[in-house]
Amino acid sequence: MSMHGSGVLVVDLGSIIFAGPTALVAVALLAIAGEFRRMISWIASLLLGMGLIFLGKVAFDFGGFYFPAIGFYSISGHAMLAMAVFPALGAIAFAYGGRRLVSVGFLVGFLLATSVIYQLIAGTFHTTSETLVGGSVGLIVAVSNAWGVPMLVADWRRLGDSAALFFTLACVGVGILASSAMLKSTLWRETAALPYFPYLYQRIIMKDPNSGAISVEVLQRRLHR
Repeated sequence: MSMHGSGVLVVDLGSIIFAGPTALVAVALLAIAGEFRRMISWIASLLLGMGLIFLGKVAFDFGGFYFPAIGFYSISGHAMLAMAVFPALGAIAFAYGGRRLVSVGFLVGFLLATSVIYQLIAGTFHTTSETLVGGSVGLIVAVSNAWGVPMLVADWRRLGDSAALFFTLACVGVGILASSAMLKSTLWRETAALPYFPYLYQRIIMKDPNSGAISVEVLQRRLHR
């Protein structure tokens, strides 16, 4: 497999198709331990992070808000998901081995998320600032959920309740994942139809094969006449 191909696979770790089910694993681990408040907090904070990414993308795609001086155009959702999900999952999973292992699990997840961050920049999927801002949002989500995680112990007496709750959430999650591409295209199509947004913006990142210099071109397409 080529370096480019392997890089794309690493980047895909931050996609909703992969990071979504991975986030559900953290939900399951918290549910089995009876940590329902933490589980709800994890879901809510992750959705909040995704909401911020959505607003950031709408701001550029339809509002034309960007900052060329720092190379910031369209915030990276892959960076946010990777940096939110993997460190938090690592901390939660390692907490089953004891409170002292929480930081180790967080570090393992952080290193995995960092590989996604690196490939997003190296593969010119996003600019450095787009990736770092997205990653920072994800890191805030991860730290807020990993902070203070106690030693987790499976509460088998509540396994039935945990399983029922997880099954419900999993069904909802799978439904969202299955329709994620269609959902985004529908949202963008409906937003584009609004008279408040006359233009659609797109940025193209180009890398000089000789010097390695990065340049960005912003394209503007009129939506309404």
